[in-house]
Parts: sequence; C-alpha cells; structure tokens
Amino acid sequence: MGIDINHKHDRKVRRTAPKSEDPYLRILAKLYTFLARRTGEKFNNIIMRRLFMSRRFRAPLSIARITRMLKKEGNAGKIVVSCGTVTDDARLYEVPKFTLAALKVTDSARARILKAGGEVITFDQLALRAPKGENTLLIQGPRKAREAEKHFGPAPGVPHSHTKPYVRSKGRKFERARVLLEDDSRKVAQDMTMKDPFLKFRGKEKINWEDVEAYKADQARVGPGEQGQPVTLPKDPLVEKEALALYKANGYNAYISDLIPLNRSMKDIRHEGCKSMKYNSELPTVSVIFPFHEEHNSTLLRSVYSIINRSPKHLLKEIILVDDFSEKPFLKKPLEDFLKRNKLDQLVQIVRTKTREGLIRARQFGAEKATGDVLIFLDAHSEANYNWLPPLLDPIVEDYRTVVCPFVDVIDCETYEIRPQDNGARGSFDWAFNYKRLPLTKKDRENPTKPFPSPVMAGGYFAISTKWFWELGGYDEGLDIWGGEQYELSFKVWQCHGRMVDAPCSRVGHIYRCKYMPFKNAGKGDFISRNYRRVAEVWMDEYKHNLYKHRPGVGDADTGDLSKQLAVRERLKCKSFDWFMKEIAFDQDKYYPAVEPKPSASGELRNKAARLCVDTQFKQSQQRFGLRKCISDDPNSGGEQNLRITRWHDIRPEGRNVCFDVSTSEDKAPVVLFDCHSQKGNQLFKYRIETQMIYHPVSNQCLTAETDGSGFVFMRKCDNDSPNQKWTWQVLDEKLLNERQNAEPLEEE
Repeated sequence: MGIDINHKHDRKVRRTAPKSEDPYLRILAKLYTFLARRTGEKFNNIIMRRLFMSRRFRAPLSIARITRMLKKEGNAGKIVVSCGTVTDDARLYEVPKFTLAALKVTDSARARILKAGGEVITFDQLALRAPKGENTLLIQGPRKAREAEKHFGPAPGVPHSHTKPYVRSKGRKFERARVLLEDDSRKVAQDMTMKDPFLKFRGKEKINWEDVEAYKADQARVGPGEQGQPVTLPKDPLVEKEALALYKANGYNAYISDLIPLNRSMKDIRHEGCKSMKYNSELPTVSVIFPFHEEHNSTLLRSVYSIINRSPKHLLKEIILVDDFSEKPFLKKPLEDFLKRNKLDQLVQIVRTKTREGLIRARQFGAEKATGDVLIFLDAHSEANYNWLPPLLDPIVEDYRTVVCPFVDVIDCETYEIRPQDNGARGSFDWAFNYKRLPLTKKDRENPTKPFPSPVMAGGYFAISTKWFWELGGYDEGLDIWGGEQYELSFKVWQCHGRMVDAPCSRVGHIYRCKYMPFKNAGKGDFISRNYRRVAEVWMDEYKHNLYKHRPGVGDADTGDLSKQLAVRERLKCKSFDWFMKEIAFDQDKYYPAVEPKPSASGELRNKAARLCVDTQFKQSQQRFGLRKCISDDPNSGGEQNLRITRWHDIRPEGRNVCFDVSTSEDKAPVVLFDCHSQKGNQLFKYRIETQMIYHPVSNQCLTAETDGSGFVFMRKCDNDSPNQKWTWQVLDEKLLNERQNAEPLEEE
C-alpha cells in the first residue's frame, strides 16, 4: 500500500470574483480590481480581496467598536471603511461625528450617524475621494460574530477554548416569567419579552410642544404670587402668630401658601433656546407620583394643579397621591371630596399606606399602582414650569434605559418666590455621602438646552420608563424612610447599562424646608447608616471602605438581607463600581478625594490688631462667627479654632464640611459658614504672604476683624496699613500655598 503525496489538486481556492450574484457587489469588485492593478496600493488590494469573500467572512461591525477605534491616537478624522455590515449598539450613548463607507448600514445605525452630523458614503464615492486609501481607517468585525461561527473551534472545556457548546433549552425564560408574575412587587411590570417599549415613537416628526396660548393667558394674570413673585405677610400680630404656628407645622410659610391661587402663573426661567426646541411628535403616557406625609393642603393641591395645567392632556394618564399615614383631617375625606367636586377624581387618585412607610417605600407603593408608560416622581411641595414634560420624555423615547432629571429651581420657603438655582451642574457625592455637585464639562456647556449626563441624581425628581424601573427591581425596599435612595438608584442605573441625564429645559420648582423640621422621627433608629451600608455593600465594591472611613458607624450598621439586591446585580450583569468611578464620575476624586490633600495653612488664624483668633464655635451653615481668645494662649478657653486652607482655596474648620462664605460685595459684608461646594466663587480666599491679608476676589475685599466689641469678622476694602486686616496662620506652607495660588485654573474637558 502506498501513500498519495500528489497534492497538486488540493491547492487553496483563489477567487477572482465574488461568488454572490449581486450586481452591485460585482461592479464594486471590478472597480477595486482595476484600482488595485493601476495604483499598486495595498489598501485597494485588501478591499478587492474582501469583496471577493463570502458574507460569512465579512463579519458585522458595531458603531461602538468604530467609536473605540476612532478614539485611538492618530485615528480622529479618518474615513472609516468596512466591507461588512455596520450595526447599531444601544449601549453606546453618544455617537461621534465621522464618515463611514460600508457595504451595508442598518437603518438605526445610519440614523444615529447622520444625527451626530456624520456621513455615510458608498464605495464608489470612496474611490473618488480616496483612490489610494489616503486618510482612511480600514477595520472589520470579529470573525466569530455570527451565531453559527461560535460553535466551531477547539472543543468546549479545552483550555483557552471559547467555543460555544450546543445545549438543549432549559426553559429559563418560562421560569423567569413565572417568577415575575408571582412576585407582588413586580406584577405591574410591562411585558419583559418586549425589548424596547418606545420603538414605535422613534423616527417621527419633531415638533414644538409650547402651549403659546396658555402662556399668554398666564402672563396677563395679576394677584398674590402670580408670575412666581414673592408674597410678604401683612404687619399684623394676629397674622404673624397664626403664620408662625403654620410655619412650625410645615417647615415653610403655609400662611403665604393659602394666599396664593392654586393654579397660579409661573415665572418662565428657562433658557431662551428652550422655547424653540422640538421633540418627538408622539410621546409615551406618564404617571406622576406624589408621596406626602402631613403636607399642607394648598401646597399639595398647587403641586397637582401645576402638573395638570402644564402637561399635554393626552400624555398625562394619572396623578397618584401616596398618603404615607398622614393624620391631618384635610388629607382624609375632605381631600377626596375636593377632587370629586372639581372633577379631578378620574385623573387624580389617592392611595394610602396602612403604616408610616417613609419616603422611599411610599414612592415604591405609588409605582406599583401606576399604569403609565413612564413614571415621574416629584415631591408634594413642588410646581412644574412651562413645557416641562416633553424634555423629560424625549431622551427616554430614544433609549428606554435613560433616566431623566429636571432642573430643580427654588420656591422660597418664606415668600413662595420662584427663582433659578443655577445654570446646572453634575450630581455627585463626597465620601461621607453628602450630596455634592461637579462642574459641567466643556462639552456640556456648549449647548445650554441639551441634556447632559450626571453621575448622581439630586433626590426625588426624575422620570424613568416603567419597564426599566421594574427591570432594576424598583427601589431597594430594605431602605428605611429616606436617605441613600438617590445613590442606590443612580449607581444601579449606570452600572446596569443604563444612563442618567439632566434636562435643562425641564424646570420644576421645589420648596426647601427651613428653620423647622415638622415631623417626628419615625422610630427606626439610625436608619441613615443602615441605608448607606446597604447601598455600599451591594454596589460600591472595594470603594465602600472610603465611605466607612469618612462616615463612622456606617461600617458597623446592620444591613439586613441583601440577597434580592445582589440578585438584581447578577441578573443584569452590572458593571463594577470601579468602572463607574473611572468612566462616569471620572473627576470625582479631583473635587472630593478619598484622602484629603495637605492644607496650605492650618491651625489658629490670629488677628494682629485684636490679638484674638477666629473661632467658628461649631456653628452651622448660614451662621456668623467671630473672634475669641486663642486656645494656644489659654487652653481652657475652648472653641473651634483649628482651621485650614484647602487646595480649593477655601477656609474651613478641621473635620467639618462648612466653609467661609461671602455672598455680597457691600461694605462690611458678613462672613458666614456655608456648606462647602469646592467650586470657588463665594468661598474663594487668597492669603497674601507679603501683606498677611486674606483677599476675597469675588467681592474685591479683605477679611477684617471687628474691634468695637461685637467680635465678628466681615469684609472691607483692602488697606495695607490696617492691622485689623493682618492675619497670621499657626502653620503655613509657603511653597505649597504659592504653587496652588499661582497655578492656572484647570478647564474641564
């Protein structure tokens, strides 16, 4: 028996034309055969050979992979060339502007590329633009992208094998659906087999949703509080006495609230560009959820009327008032009678808890009753501004896993005046879990009407698709009363492949309670620490130790059963907290580091004229402070005199998060303590070593000691000869101070 070693008939097949009968493909193959022969360029030769390949080897390519390739050094601005199909990727939130030449592009991918200002060209157009392949980026998708290819290769189980085995169905989808139906907290969830509930709304005409007639009618109104103007109390002792009682019962001036119409007109404080914005002509329905506990009647009803009057009627499916075990008589049958009398009972429904559940579980309770496509959570002491709803819904239509937060403006707790809070910032936190704000990036500042990503929501004002809310498991029902829920939901949204944005054109006013905290403790002990630890243990991975270090007591709190929340993270294949910190809160450590950098100056701050030290006396935010005898001179004097200048050039007491703050440039402007924001501005102070003066750039004045007996510190025009403006630090690092003060401010990317 011999061995056949004649292999002349075994040689590899070399195609000279595509096997496909597609005439366009055959013409392109001829074109690039000609270009390869005449130019001798490797680029044209590769294109020719790839056009000859069967579709099996022309693997699809997602726009997410293209985006990653374009980010690499030297690739920006190049024409992307692919001989396969380019597909969309819903996980990619922002598509860069680029030019694409591909054999086939899916409709959704094409739409997103064009929306970003990009261009999709054919291969014959490419031949005219780049006959030698100049300024092009030739890429292809993974060869094993197709399902059929995944089953070929080294046997499953062999080391380094990625081959997918053939297995019989285990009925997991059926089991999962059955569990969802049996779970009471999920019985209102949408059909989980429907991948995208808002696909039908996309691609529609964009329209302007402004209600011009209603706006004009509102502008003609006059009366107390109209146009969001302030209202003041009449000078009457009896009125003042009644107002004080209502103030203590509610935490805001409820007497003023009763003077203002329930359907008052608003001050339009949106950016001018918002009035011409266009949104999808078809939008989903909403359920607006107001949880409340012992809310004042007129304030609650004004919140309801603002939603009814400023929302398109066909989008507002229902308003759900969740009474969290209130005892005020009006909030019982009289409230129900009011709704019936004013024919609102078909739109507004009241649901009541049987015990005091707290804000978090009250929201969850309302969500379980909701039937709208989108859930919108608001507080019951708020007022929606003009055309507030379409800007919230439009991003959700584009991607149902997007959570959208409105800009929250201020309704003054004393006068009910409506005023803007600021021009926007990204939400964040410090490592003691105090809510903080990060500056907008340069890109976000370019368009003041465009929604921008935010790592953390401020609190209870947001819109979320009902489907996505329940896919995330809703709120963690193990969280008590309030506290930590905004972190839990924010981390969960981002880490589980969703996104969260703030919509500048959606404005909602909010009453921040002041002076009085009207409600009793719910009797849950240190529920804040428990809540924070539950969030940390489920979502923060190794970063949780930063929280435990900066917030004593949290690390020892009893979390209770976490299995349900951990199962959500496992089921949704959520990303790590390290990913969140590096990709979403990427500048968090710059503004709120886990380890505070060395201060430029610290210790006692002594005044030359008074020979006394600044003593903040453990006072709280918005309180003044002054001078006292230095502790180093008299150890028995006590006080809070250990101060420091941080890298943000603010001055704060050691171990506390309150800073020196000056809000006016008037002569003798008071210096108060205010929550540190690390954004400079009113809290920026510069110590001048050569003159020993502390300069405040915003007011253009210097820190001055009062020597007339009051002992306060204030701001006055800088005077190099005044000993009242001379200050010395107990510990001063001159080199570090000069480096920080002379450094150019970093502009956000």
